[in-house]
Amino acid sequence: MCPETGRARLSYRRAEGIFEENTRLPANPLASPEDIEDLDGWTLHRLRHSALTHDAEGGTSTPMLLARSRHASVRSLER
Repeated sequence: MCPETGRARLSYRRAEGIFEENTRLPANPLASPEDIEDLDGWTLHRLRHSALTHDAEGGTSTPMLLARSRHASVRSLER
């Protein structure tokens, strides 16, 4: 339960479903809105990797990126 709103928190699966559903058109800018049901949107996993990439491009250190990503090795982080 959220202490501020009193509402139940979303599960990861539900949050990812909402995110994917609501990013179908931005992820497919050339598609028409009529085709929205057949499109794939972005995933929270993709969003996570995008954030790490932007952090790396901004100069965040490798140890900090490893900590944020919870990867154990630099090799995993490089992907």
